[in-house]
Amino acid sequence: SRYEIAYKRNRKAVVTYSVRQGEPYRIHSLAYDYQDTFLEQVLRQDTASTLIRRGDIFDLFYFLCSGKLIVSRATSRIAATTDSRSTTSAT
Repeated sequence: SRYEIAYKRNRKAVVTYSVRQGEPYRIHSLAYDYQDTFLEQVLRQDTASTLIRRGDIFDLFYFLCSGKLIVSRATSRIAATTDSRSTTSAT
């Protein structure tokens, strides 16, 4: 990679970066490390429908968004399970 700096007035500058990309990284395999059996049950439902598949090109933004989606879904399921347990025990 290389860069160019074009100085402007008033202590400002425009910096242009030139980056040469190589071969993209591909996802070889996915593995999950469940450390809680309850969470494993909740998370397994999402891992079956994950948007990330073996052989896909690795994209950090996509990877992080997928993680947030799984956490959001799991949080909703846990809340629903907790609510149903408290409703059942209250009756």
